[in-house]
Amino acid sequence: MSPVYEIERQDNMEIRQLILDISYVEWKKLGFSKGTLHDLKRRARVDKPFSLNKHVQERLNQWEQLVRKVDTDE
Repeated sequence: MSPVYEIERQDNMEIRQLILDISYVEWKKLGFSKGTLHDLKRRARVDKPFSLNKHVQERLNQWEQLVRKVDTDE
């Protein structure tokens, strides 16, 4: 008998599109590494599953609020 378990995928189409839509300038303004975004974009373009580190997933989940905050501060 094999164990039954489900793994929740982190790489749905919404996340992939969000990653591809983020500009390097906005990402850097918020103090994040350009290399991290480059790697995320590379993985988002390929049609293979990928996972996200917890801190990166938190950034992506809060992306719109972070960008709005930076825009209003300028």
